[in-house]
Amino acid sequence: MRPLLALGLLAAPLPAQEAVLWSLGESPGDRLGACVAACGDVDGDGFPDWIVGVPKADANGPNSGSALVYSGLSGGLLFRFDGAASGVELGSAVGGAGDVNGDGHDDLIVGAPRRSVGFLSNGEALVFSGADGSVLHTITGTHQFGFTGSAVAGAGDVDGDGKSDFLVATPYADTNGIDSGEVEVYSGQSGALIRAHSGDTPGAHYGSALAGGRDVNGDGRCDYLVGAPADGTNGTDAGIAKLYSGLDGSALGYQLGTTGDRLGACVAFLGDLDQNGRDEYGFGAPGFGGGAGAVYVRDDAGAPLFSAFGTSTEGLGSSLAAAGQPLGDGTHCVLVGAPLAGGGGRALLLTASGAVAGDLPRPSQAASFGASVAGGFDANGDGRDELLVGDPTDDEAGNDSGRATLYSSAPLAGQTLCDGATGPCPCANQSAAGEGCTNSTGQGATLVTTGTASVALDGLQFHAAGLPSSKPAVLFSGVNAVDGGVGQPFKDGLLCTTGQSLRLGVRFASTAGTASWGPGIAAEGDFAAGTARFFQVWYRDPGLSVCGFGSNTSAALRVDFSE
Repeated sequence: MRPLLALGLLAAPLPAQEAVLWSLGESPGDRLGACVAACGDVDGDGFPDWIVGVPKADANGPNSGSALVYSGLSGGLLFRFDGAASGVELGSAVGGAGDVNGDGHDDLIVGAPRRSVGFLSNGEALVFSGADGSVLHTITGTHQFGFTGSAVAGAGDVDGDGKSDFLVATPYADTNGIDSGEVEVYSGQSGALIRAHSGDTPGAHYGSALAGGRDVNGDGRCDYLVGAPADGTNGTDAGIAKLYSGLDGSALGYQLGTTGDRLGACVAFLGDLDQNGRDEYGFGAPGFGGGAGAVYVRDDAGAPLFSAFGTSTEGLGSSLAAAGQPLGDGTHCVLVGAPLAGGGGRALLLTASGAVAGDLPRPSQAASFGASVAGGFDANGDGRDELLVGDPTDDEAGNDSGRATLYSSAPLAGQTLCDGATGPCPCANQSAAGEGCTNSTGQGATLVTTGTASVALDGLQFHAAGLPSSKPAVLFSGVNAVDGGVGQPFKDGLLCTTGQSLRLGVRFASTAGTASWGPGIAAEGDFAAGTARFFQVWYRDPGLSVCGFGSNTSAALRVDFSE
């Protein structure tokens, strides 16, 4: 067993990690960042993406809720899913579902626990297609005030049919006593119920936390974790966390808390920390020690690997996730949240030995930083994993508007704005999120980057797609975003940037409708570290021009250049 660690004495910053992208709630009370998750490669571009829950957003009425899916490559919004009606709180739980239908795109799972369909607050969980955002499966709760969808997760291939399955929790189900809770495992292919597990004691809230998608025991089936922080087997709110076999649903192991620990408030597979070919896993107990909190990490055989303990009332272990290798030195890490830490919360990295690598820099308006965490995904292809931290009570856009912040050792180069899904396209030629207004190909043109925004490295490249075949295209840049990034009608598209405009080269689109610029963009434009520029592509579209002007524009990108 590794040493037990108290973490309150070290809060060193991580110089290799900086905030490179963030999403803010639109209105006070939105609680953006209440949950965050890596969600695999949703758009099929070879880079992993991520999802953020906004359970109190008001798109379809007060607290209807939303879930936002972002591109790992560009940081642009891929999908926005909004709750069906007031009060359903879609986005209370989010996760990657894996590729449930075998179409090559990873899919998404989102909970709406206060949805009422036939019963009051029976709740609902929805599986969305990563290819087009359509609903693939709807799981509707059967317990009044059961709050189905309070926790959701991809399960990996549990039943051995080659498709990813998924987990849905109903933590207030009365299956084994009032509010004992229930977790159900569903087939991703058919949506059929594979099996269910019930809480051990009344009031356990079994399924408050879920994780899946890893084969711990090497039998070829993915196993899964379930947390019940209010389980009373070993004392009031002691909590329990269990590891289940995907093959037959048997319990492979468990850990009990003691009175007040709330063990199982979070559960996570943590990657192959000891480099033996199988994943480790862990549990959070934010109530341990009167609220100091604790994290327990076990190896694939179930033996303790290390434990870490918070101090004071910081709530260490309120969130937990694999961090992959974010430091660039081959070190495998774990990301842990302590949202009650003084100053607005804390998110810190632990190494595979349990040592503290340091704290992520906290935004200035932080209030519950670390309430949710995700990591272990290389969004920009630089060989270092990115980290994602949610703070649902961040106040930058108003009280409890919320924030989700992406951290990277190499800044993502580009945040999509001014697209045809939200902008005022000139002849109702709207398009999908991330695309410019629709052109003669039947879609809009996209613009993404590869590489980083480092001026010193100057390896940034821009890639346009969805262009008319063999027609000229120009990459241009400016210093201002038109109408706050929404844009104004311009020819068949939208003008998204003005001021100090620079033309950065003419390209003729390939027969597949693609074109690229760079590297060397920073030197060509004389762009300085610490400055933001907006980029867009203008292109010819004669003959079948949608609005009759003969040219169009791509969506735009904001790039914040670094040293």
